[in-house]
Order: sequence, then C-alpha cells, then structure tokens
Amino acid sequence: MDNQKDIEFILGVIGGEPSESIAATMNALAAAEDLPELGAVSFSPFIPEDLDRAEEMFRALTDHADELRAAGNEHDQVVQSVIVLATKNAMTSGNPDMVRFALQLFLTHDSSGRTVRIPSLLRRMNLATPPDLAAGIEGAPSVGGSTTSTDEDKVNWFREDPLANEHHEHWHLVYRSRPQFSPLKERHGELFFYMHQQMLARYDAERMAAGIGRVVPFSNYTDDITVGYDAGDLIISGQQYKPRPANVAWQNMRDFSVADSIINRNIISQDIGSGTLTNAQGQAVPLSGREGSDIIGDAVEPTIKNINAQRYGWHHGMGHVFTAQINSQGPQDFGVMYHTSTAIRDPFFWRWHKNVDTFNEDYQNSQPSHDFSDAPEGISFDGSTPLAQDSITILNETSETDRLFTELREGVFRFTNGSAYNYNHIWHEPFSYQFSLKNSSVTTSKVTLRLFICPRTDGLPLEADPQLNDRSLWIEMDKFVIELNAQSQESFSRADVDSSVIRRPAINPADVTDISPTAGAPDDFLCECGWPYHMLLPGGKDSGMNFALFVIATDWEEDQVDEPGTCGSMSFCGAVDRYPDKRPMGYPFDRPLEGSLVEIATQNPNMALREITIQKRRSTEVIQP
Repeated sequence: MDNQKDIEFILGVIGGEPSESIAATMNALAAAEDLPELGAVSFSPFIPEDLDRAEEMFRALTDHADELRAAGNEHDQVVQSVIVLATKNAMTSGNPDMVRFALQLFLTHDSSGRTVRIPSLLRRMNLATPPDLAAGIEGAPSVGGSTTSTDEDKVNWFREDPLANEHHEHWHLVYRSRPQFSPLKERHGELFFYMHQQMLARYDAERMAAGIGRVVPFSNYTDDITVGYDAGDLIISGQQYKPRPANVAWQNMRDFSVADSIINRNIISQDIGSGTLTNAQGQAVPLSGREGSDIIGDAVEPTIKNINAQRYGWHHGMGHVFTAQINSQGPQDFGVMYHTSTAIRDPFFWRWHKNVDTFNEDYQNSQPSHDFSDAPEGISFDGSTPLAQDSITILNETSETDRLFTELREGVFRFTNGSAYNYNHIWHEPFSYQFSLKNSSVTTSKVTLRLFICPRTDGLPLEADPQLNDRSLWIEMDKFVIELNAQSQESFSRADVDSSVIRRPAINPADVTDISPTAGAPDDFLCECGWPYHMLLPGGKDSGMNFALFVIATDWEEDQVDEPGTCGSMSFCGAVDRYPDKRPMGYPFDRPLEGSLVEIATQNPNMALREITIQKRRSTEVIQP
C-alpha cells in the first residue's frame, strides 16, 4: 500500500499520481455516477457552515477508521480504506476542498492517520503557467504575489514564505475551532490571540526594519482597502486565487452584511469594557486574568465555546470571508484570505488581525500589572551591572557576542517532473544563549527561563526607549526549564534549534523532506506545528538593527512547565491535552508594565536585559533542496 503517495495526489502535490486502487475507484465512480462538477461548491474554514460540514466528514472518516481498527486492521489498511472513502466523497459531493480539509484533520488527529504525513506546503504549490523544463534553474520563475504598494512589496518575502504559511495552516488544523465530538483544546481562545499577536510582532519588526511603519489596524469596516494584492500564478492544491484590487470596500453577502459585523464589533468592545461578556441565557460572565482572554478569544474567533453566538457573531472569520469574496462572481472566485494555507500572503490579513487583536489588548490593558512578588527565592542573574548585562550573552557561530547575522536568500524548489521555481526566504546563522545564574537558597531550584526580544529606537539609551514599554512589540524567542543546585553559581547554554517557539526538529527551507513520525507517538501531529526555524530571528537591517534581549526567571513550582519534547512548538502549540504553563501566555508582557521595563529589571534580580544587533547580509547563494 502506498498511502503517502495517495495522500500527496489527493492534496495536490505536483506530479503526484494515484495508486492503482485509488485510480480504479475514481474510474469506477466516473463510469457509474452522474457526478457533479468538481469545485461546484466552495469551502472555507472561516465559514461556520462550511467548517461544520468538514467536521461531519472528519467524523465519518474517524468512525470508519474506528470500525476497521476494532475489526483488527493495521494502520496502513485503515488509512488506505479511509483514503478510498474520502476519494468517493470528494467526487460525489462536488466539494473536494471540504473533503481535503477533513482528510487533513484526519491525518492530524487520528492515530492511524498520523502514520502518514501531510506533505509540505512547498510540495503543494504550483504555477498556473507551467515552468519551462528547458530553462533550468537560471530561468525558473518566481513564486510569490505582489501588491499595489511599493512599500508593502518590501516585506513580501515574509508574507509569502511557504513555511510561514504552513505554520498558520497547521495551527488551525491542530487547534480546531468547532470539534463536534471531542473537547476544545485547553486555552484555545487565549492561544488564538497569542499566536496571531506574536506573528504580528514579528511582522511589525520586519516593517520597521524596512522603514515602512507598523501595521495599522482596520477599524472602520466601511473604508476601502487601499492596498490590493495579487497572488499571481500561484496554485495550491489545485486552487488558483483571484486578485483583490486596490481601493475596494467589503460588500454585503447573501446571509451577512457589513453592518452586522459592525454591530458585533461594537457589542464585543462594549462588553469587554464593562468587564463581562453575556452568555446565551443572558447572564453576565466576569472577565478576569488569563481566563478572560480565553473567553474573549472563543467569542471572537469564534470557537464552539462562543458563549453567545447570536450576540457576538462570527466576527474574525467573517473578516476573512468579506475580504476574500470582494467582487466574487462564482463559487471558486475568491482571494487568498479564504484559506488558512494562503491567508497571510495578503497584506490585509495583518491589518485585520491587528484589529482583532485589539479586543484582547484592550482587555489586558484593563488588568492590574504584575508585581513580580512570586519570583523564585534566592535566584538571581549574576552580572556586574544593575541590569545584569554580563549574565546573559548571545553568541553567533563564530562566537562573536551580541551581533547576529541574517541573509535574504533565493531558494529553489524542484518539482518531481524536473521543473523548478524560485522563492525568497530569510536565513540566519546559528546562535546560542549563555546564562550565568546564582542560587543562594539552601535547596535545589527549578526555574523557567523566558526570553524575548524587542526592536530598539535608534539613538536612545535603554532607559529612555519607549519601545521597551510597548508590550505588543516583544517577540517570544524561547521558554525552557533549568535546575540550579543549592547555594551555587552556574552557567548554561541554550541553542537556537531548541527554541520552544519553532517547529521542531528545526528544518531549513532547503530541506523540505517531510518529518517522519515516530510510530505510536501520541503527539506526532505537533511536529508540523510551530514557527519556522529559519524565521526565528527578525531579518534586521543591512547596517544592523538594534534589539533589546530580555530574560526573566520564574518559579517552576508555580509555572509547572513541562520539559520540552522532541518536536512541535510548546509556546505556540501547547501539548496534546493541556497548555504546559500556568502563567498567561506571553508573561510578563500580557499586562501593562507598572513603570519602565529598565526600572523593573533593575529592581528584580531574576531579570536581565541586554542590547543585541541583528545585521542582514545580502546573499548571492542559491539554496537548492
């Protein structure tokens, strides 16, 4: 059985061909049935009815798998039969996109499904105009969209990165918003906000480096969207995307109007301001702590736990749909915002999510500041300055301190038929952190180290830099547990490839071989979840861009952070059943700071602050897989 081959064919890998059994199934159906036109019905996971249908199909696939396992079938036999069932449904429903999505859910969450892999998005990309096989690498076309703004085009490489798009797609597969026969993953609503906010912080850093300013939230829903976007010849899983022209506004749809979204937005904002949301029974639900972010996230995304769907609507998802269906003329006539695998390519995605994040930001700003009174007893960074500068350093691969290097590279991906396309991506030299900590207590202590970086304002000293006090600019880089012996001073090293933020094991764009699952491991699906390793560092500037590096040590007994696993992002994807950290996501930058960060770091020995520089080099090297 060649299940991986069949999965690649169904999910649109270029050059993929079905096995004999799947080909026979398709031929038999085509001969015996009066089949609807494939693609006659559109699908988007941002439309509640569409997502409900996909969940129903997912359940049909998993029920079928359960029956086969109960009858004693092995995993490969189960998967083969599920693929046949999915193929039949794709052909008879006229909605292959919905079936593909349900099949991806099966491959992500089912124990048999996880024995094969969802092929990398790089392998599912294609061009409407086939590349010239005779042109070779030098004549390969470039894959990537364009905007109507020369400023926005400066950061196209970030939005178009295939593995960044794959991260967004896979997060939404792992964190299903409407599971119909299993519980919602713990703290889903809070993580919906946090993961997207961290993407925004990274995107803002790239925009600041390019000199084009931070993302402006789309707050007036009747305004024209000024910047247009065209995905060009890009095709993913057989779908080509319609260009979105500049200076066009959202349009009313058959079942939902722009006015409805404005009403939902105003009600959500009003209720957050009052400190309570209202459930379907008309009862006030108080908002407090990280649980408040979770409740709001479930209402805004929304998830199946939206406490009042009639009152709060389908706010975040409808923003995607309104944008994707501007000037739509048919079921397959939509833009990249329609799908999780392509949405972040559109510069408007970032404006929309900056607006969505405002709900959580306003709520968090209403919360009391952390007083840091629960710092681990006796733990301090051992530095020679009030800010413990010497107790944390960052080393590049030549052991130079505090200066890291990136490159904007041209990558080449080859299709199985011999043709190729080019794409731009950032790359960074490997780096590591070095820590020196002191434990003056008489007991061994476990602490959690939380690392962040923030773009600096040129020409200002740390203590005068307002950007350090803007919590939305801080980018989480890592979070991990160490153990300190009693009454000791110890040094630790931490490599970039071990980051809790990235998809692990770390992979480079030049290596698009799919991760091989470990047989029987319950968290295989987490391996594809996480921010791309090659984008862990912001790109910086050619002349060098200054950042602040901040680390805080917190008490593991209070945090209960699990030891990192071998794959997946613990910060962005949590664990199989629960998020492995009791503190609010993004702590300590989940609340407004009481005073300046420099003052806080000076007053708290469990914190350290340091300046670093990230310099972007221009590379002429072509990276080939």
